[in-house]
Amino acid sequence: MMLVLMVLFLFPHNRQVKKCNLILVLSIILVCSCEGFLYPKSKYRNLPDLGNGFKFSTGDGNSLAIVDSDNTILIDMEILKYTFDSSFILASQRPWNIPDINNLPYNKRNEEFEKSNFKQYWIIKKLKSSMYELDTVSKGRSNSNVFGPFDEHQYLIKREELGVPRDLQLEE
Repeated sequence: MMLVLMVLFLFPHNRQVKKCNLILVLSIILVCSCEGFLYPKSKYRNLPDLGNGFKFSTGDGNSLAIVDSDNTILIDMEILKYTFDSSFILASQRPWNIPDINNLPYNKRNEEFEKSNFKQYWIIKKLKSSMYELDTVSKGRSNSNVFGPFDEHQYLIKREELGVPRDLQLEE
């Protein structure tokens, strides 16, 4: 393809054709090589398949969420660490719901989010079928095999309750 374009460019019939060919060649080169220009490279390339229909979603290419086979968000952005085996997915998350963050201007809000050390933890039990139940606390639907958000202490207790293997650890 590039050879044909080069021939068109090098052997034009007249000046106007040469100009059109130049524009065509430059456009094709730009489109073919502009992953970093038109489509910025995501830091989340080649993410693993989490199994049982669970997968990662990168809404903006810079944040990570976990969704089920119906693309229902189970753990929202911003996942910091994750690990999984055939039965469980474990994740730590820095959520956007930091107290008073919504009262800040956009740039300051992003700055405060990046500085935040607040983490919460999640456990997804993969072998249990995904069932939506009525959550009596929030009066909304909740996924019966997604547990969290937890603080670190609650997370460790829930791990024991659910029988998460000790060797399945979130790496810090």
